This record gives sequence, C-alpha cells and structure tokens, in this order.
Amino acid sequence: MIKFLDINRQDKNLLKSNVKDIIKVIKNNDFINGNNVKVFERNFSKFCNTKFSVGCNSGTDALFLALKSLNLKKNSEVLLPAQTYCSTLFSVINAGLKPVLVDIQADNPTICINDLKKKISNKTKVLIIVHLYGECCNIKEIRKLIKNKKIYLLEDAAQAHGALDYSYGKKGKIAGSIGHMACFSFYPGKNLGAYGDAGAITTNNSKYFKKILKLRNLGGSKKYEHSIIGLNSRLDTIQASILINKLKNLNTNNNKRKEIAKFYNNNIKNKFVKLIKYSK
Repeated sequence: MIKFLDINRQDKNLLKSNVKDIIKVIKNNDFINGNNVKVFERNFSKFCNTKFSVGCNSGTDALFLALKSLNLKKNSEVLLPAQTYCSTLFSVINAGLKPVLVDIQADNPTICINDLKKKISNKTKVLIIVHLYGECCNIKEIRKLIKNKKIYLLEDAAQAHGALDYSYGKKGKIAGSIGHMACFSFYPGKNLGAYGDAGAITTNNSKYFKKILKLRNLGGSKKYEHSIIGLNSRLDTIQASILINKLKNLNTNNNKRKEIAKFYNNNIKNKFVKLIKYSK
C-alpha cells in the first residue's frame, strides 16, 4: 500500500536543517514569539506579495482573528461557500456573526457567482471566499459584484499556498494578496505544512495587522499589557523554524504536484465512469 501522504519521506532532505534549527531554538530558550517567527512572517509576506503577515496557532484561529479584527456588530451576516471545511463556518459562529451559505459552481469547488448575487443583501458585512483544493475563486468577477458595497473580502487560503487566480491575466494574482485579509493553515498535511498546528493571516492594511498582533497575544503587543480582550494564539518558534525551511521549496513542490496531476489526467481513461475502489 502506498501512503497518500508520507511527510517523513517528503521532507527527508530537510531533516538535518530542521533538527539543527530546533536544537538552536532550545539552546536559546527562544520558544514563544522568537526571532524565527518574525523571520517566517517576513518571508511569507514576501511570498504572498503582501506588506504584513501574522503567525498564529492554526488556520481556524486565523479566520477567527481576522473576523474579530473587523469589530463587527453581533449577528452581522457573513457569506461563505456551502462546501468548505468546518473551520470556516465555526469561525463565523465563534466570532458572534451569522453565517449565510452560498452554493458552489457545478463544475468547480469554488463559490458560485450567480448564487452569490442572490445572497448579498444590505445585511452582508463580510464575504469569505474559499480557494478550495488549490482552485482559486474568480476574484475579478467577485470584486465587480461587491464594488461600491461596504463588504469586507476575506480569503480562506488554507488549501491554496502559492495558488494563482488567473482571472487577472496570464501571470495570475497569488492567493493571500487579493482580499482585505487572507487566512492560511499550516497543518502538517498542507502543501506548506508545519509539524503541528500553525497558521497565519496576510494583509496590506496596517490597522488590521496591528490589531491582530494584539488579538493573537492575549490582547497586547507587550507582556503584561493588555489593551483589548484577546486569546492565546501564537505561532511557536519551533514550527516557524520548520516553515522557514519548507517555504524555500514550496514553488518547486507545487510544480511537482502539478506534473503528477497532469500525468493522472492524461492517463486515467475512465474518469467519467465508475472508478475501481480499493478497501485497503
């Protein structure tokens, strides 16, 4: 049996550098909000073509923190696709907001523009678009739809590290740089995965950036100073160290995945009929 995902094998070439960096963190007692957290945040901002990046505990927390930073009234309506991971929905509910589900496209796992038109109302305050399975939403059409409306656009990019939206042209626009904020998960199974829970929020807005820095750190940017009510959702330095190393190979690994997918697409002849399923 071939494992669907073998992280040990996948990261074999990074083992020595990862162990070396983890030992360095331990020797320096640099566990919480350490130097490598800041290094990763800078590197990830550059990768996503944004000004700011804030590391946090998970992709779920990233969504929650982004929503809380908007300071919306209770039960404000948030549109999100009906097909997504539970964290997208739970984050809306936990933030005290009202989720409104929008259908996905018939031939694509992303949000349906036609159904989105029907669901937008004067109660809509946020639209969460989910770039599902690495497939980016058609942002150009979505932006036209919400133009001149006071609606915040959040990207759930938990499955879209390095994905491109080609509605803007041949070069594409990278996921994480399109909305007011974007939320990422670095769960081990992601194409950019840590060795535990981890996440991040990217943005070009300094106001959101500063607010989220406090929210993720118990409401303060300095120890024992709490100007707002926050939560403990920091990205630990060991996970940041691993992510720094893995980020260097992300584009290469994404291209390998595309080549493998192309091979399957070209060689599976019965993809529109019943496929053989194996129990083991």
